[in-house]
Amino acid sequence: MYWFIVFAFFLVVLTISQFSLNKLGKKGVRIHRWIWAFASFLIMIIPNILLPHLSEQVNIFLYALCAVFAVNFMIEQRKYVEAMNQRFPTQSK
Repeated sequence: MYWFIVFAFFLVVLTISQFSLNKLGKKGVRIHRWIWAFASFLIMIIPNILLPHLSEQVNIFLYALCAVFAVNFMIEQRKYVEAMNQRFPTQSK
């Protein structure tokens, strides 16, 4: 049951990430992939340093936001690598 919940949560995070990236792309907002990477960690570090006694609900929300930002980074990184592979194809032997 635990792994089913983890899998369902991952699918929700993936869906939210794709939706948010598509929505931002349609509005012309382009966030660099490394900003997503740094934001995914800073979204947890900064609030816990500034306010060490956050409620459990706030921490759960921050973990979910961290997961969305991390998946956004991975999606953007994949797009970047695919674009680089098309631009500079490697020769297979």
